[in-house]
Amino acid sequence: MKKSDHPTPYLWDHLIESEPEAPDTPAQPGALESVYRDAFRQLLGRVPRGLREVKITYYPYRDVQAKIARQNGVLRVRLSEMLEDMPEDLHRALALVLVGKMERKPYPKAEEERLDRYLESDLIRRRMAEKERLRPRRPQHYGTQGWKFDLVDVFDRVNRQYFGGKLPRPGISWTRTQSKKRMGYVDEERQNVYISRWLDRPRVPRYVIEYVMFHELLHLVYPSEHRGKRTFHHTKTFHEAEKIFKDYAKALRWLGYQVKKG
Repeated sequence: MKKSDHPTPYLWDHLIESEPEAPDTPAQPGALESVYRDAFRQLLGRVPRGLREVKITYYPYRDVQAKIARQNGVLRVRLSEMLEDMPEDLHRALALVLVGKMERKPYPKAEEERLDRYLESDLIRRRMAEKERLRPRRPQHYGTQGWKFDLVDVFDRVNRQYFGGKLPRPGISWTRTQSKKRMGYVDEERQNVYISRWLDRPRVPRYVIEYVMFHELLHLVYPSEHRGKRTFHHTKTFHEAEKIFKDYAKALRWLGYQVKKG
């Protein structure tokens, strides 16, 4: 896969009080295509050869999300419908951030900060709260018994060895899909642990899935820290605790090789 074909999502999920209260003049739908072409010109000095079309669509995401990908001559931008009436100057700021991240080019940090102020505004907070009220999130569960591993057994072994058996069992589940890019994740708010179903296969060593379980459980012991507008999921304390795992380096090497070979 070429770098230009790789989708790079950019997410905002830290919403705190700020300004502005309401948008100014909303961007016109037809004007946004030129906004993204202008972003390429500003950051790359040119519009990529072969870029035939810019498609911008709004999705009913629960969070304020913006995703971008370029493939087969089409730039696809998916935005949260909460941004549909955002002023054009802020769409230009967003375009610079998205294109900069996708192309791995530096972009004006002042534009990102201006965009953050809008995304942290009371207006966006109210829209987020209304979405949550109308469609409350339901925890998903895809079972614990796998073809090779039983996640309850994996948790019990890790809990006994590294937490003295004192860690209360959280919600544990395989993921719905088999992902190699995300071997596990935690819903800290609901205390749920999800392990990628890709790990439930014969050639996966037990120490690997136990490491992934250990890593995710540490997120419940050492939750994310918020410092200003930034969120740190892996703190210094977290990293120090993670190295207690018996086969820490061995597990990382095995996982790194699997991801590298695709």
